[in-house]
Amino acid sequence: MIFLLQFAIFKGVEMKNLILIIGDEIRVNRPFLNYIFEIYENKFGVLDDVIFIRNKDTNLAEILEHFIANRRNLTIFCAPSSFAVVSQILASLCDDSIELTNGLLSPTTAICAQKGTILMKIKECIINLIQADPLTQIPPILMNKEGERKNFYIVDFEPDLIRTAMEKICIKFGIFIQISRVCKYVVQVRAKTGEFGNLNGFLKEIAIKFDNLVIFDANLAQFLVNKLRQLDMRVTFAESCTGGLAAARLCEISGASDVFSGSFITYANELKTQILGVREEILREFGAVSRECVSQMLSGAIRASGSDFAVAFSGIAGPGGGSDEKPVGTVYIGAMDSAGNCIIERFLLSGDRNYIRETSVNIGYALLLKLRVDLFF
Repeated sequence: MIFLLQFAIFKGVEMKNLILIIGDEIRVNRPFLNYIFEIYENKFGVLDDVIFIRNKDTNLAEILEHFIANRRNLTIFCAPSSFAVVSQILASLCDDSIELTNGLLSPTTAICAQKGTILMKIKECIINLIQADPLTQIPPILMNKEGERKNFYIVDFEPDLIRTAMEKICIKFGIFIQISRVCKYVVQVRAKTGEFGNLNGFLKEIAIKFDNLVIFDANLAQFLVNKLRQLDMRVTFAESCTGGLAAARLCEISGASDVFSGSFITYANELKTQILGVREEILREFGAVSRECVSQMLSGAIRASGSDFAVAFSGIAGPGGGSDEKPVGTVYIGAMDSAGNCIIERFLLSGDRNYIRETSVNIGYALLLKLRVDLFF
């Protein structure tokens, strides 16, 4: 059985790269999958199509033959229990035999065979077979990337406007793009060069076109850390429904300790009052999920931490807890600086609990950027 996880097409060009994940022990191990995807994205700049195949799929040979015939590049992350079988199938598809090379059973015509990773070519398809063991470091990807790629973000522009504004620039520099919304204020653009594309020229012109409201860092958290370090400023979070997620995402970035004071995870109303100084009458009259509560969470976080900025979150992530007035997905998010400048907005987000929390964090980062565009851009 084949499981399609992600399908992506760059506008105007068919994707020729494919990732195969073979083995149930990989498929069900979400942290290990994230590790695999991160390695792949670091190598190629974007995550391509991903397909899962079970260990004992009786049609494995036919599946591999099909993708080899229809794809230009095939990266296979294979569980140790299936590695030898897959290697034998690949050898048979090119009328080859396997031999022991560097302690690894690999086709004799392999371009390169290192410990745990094999590079070979069958017909017009380049294949990198990689042994992916959750208990060891993943071997290197031997395949070279085809065409330059770059993911970047544009702040405070609508996707349709971005697409229209980029159309002539893409043609000028030979670039294909894919656009998706990260949250209300941030759009992600994935760019890939055509045969004679000029990625650097494209990126420079895009920065000018969108008044430099463009983020070329890997994600919003990394951009915030880098900018706050340049400004010698610090940020703190006051978190209710996000439960520390805003802090966790920021702390994934090296150097976060230089700019991050800490996070007040005030899930209970009592802690909102005791730690952040949210007045009890505010909670009684407006509730914790309100503009008034988030305003006091923000000022309390700056006062308690001495930070230059604070971002606060209070909402209903679900699946329970909603009402007619405040349904599941209602989230108030705000950003404030030490001078008292403040943005607080109400959002009605869709999706499950984790998606609502993740989206809330991205919105919080984006609101901080909007609060002081003059500083961050």
